[in-house]
Amino acid sequence: MQGATYFYFHIGNISDYDRRILDEYANDGDIEIKTLQEKYERPFYAWQLIEIQNIGEIRLPHLKVIKNGETPKYYENPQQIPPELFSRKYITTAEPTFDASKAVIRPDRVGIMYIHEAIALEPGYKSVLMDYKDVAFRHYKDVLHRVSGNDWAQNETISARSIPEPYLELLAQKVVKKLEFVYKKVPVNCTTIPEYMVTARFFPNPCERMLLTW
Repeated sequence: MQGATYFYFHIGNISDYDRRILDEYANDGDIEIKTLQEKYERPFYAWQLIEIQNIGEIRLPHLKVIKNGETPKYYENPQQIPPELFSRKYITTAEPTFDASKAVIRPDRVGIMYIHEAIALEPGYKSVLMDYKDVAFRHYKDVLHRVSGNDWAQNETISARSIPEPYLELLAQKVVKKLEFVYKKVPVNCTTIPEYMVTARFFPNPCERMLLTW
């Protein structure tokens, strides 16, 4: 989430554990969450074709990055994060391409938006293609669990494109800080709780057993 002013997450299906980190970003005002309550069946490859939008765009070339490993299901400790950062763990990519490119869009300057690009612009407006030497979107494509197209990398020219280590170190620190804040429990200090709160309300003694609050 580095370098952007705001993020919108559209959620179709998410675990309670993963939703917790999104809720924390929403609480901080960094993102807006829209949960998809979909009554119409859609093919798995066309779930995003929900409506025609009025959009203006900047198209970004993207690097298809081979994601050929598993991701830890739960956060355990700070030492777990640096080697598991996608930006460090997966650096083998195909050549930059505008095929299935990504776009930064404006909601008032495009008549029709397809999956990856605008196909009808308002008069006087155009779509700008960025040079991959200036910017590229890193698209981590799973080759283990994709519903289809697991062999996409077989006909690509593959090379390693790493990200500068100082940036990765800073990113790891920020990820750890956020995860520690969201998932690390702060133990209760039993000595600061008046005995009356236990005896008068018939609560469990917190020094013996904690009530599950969340």
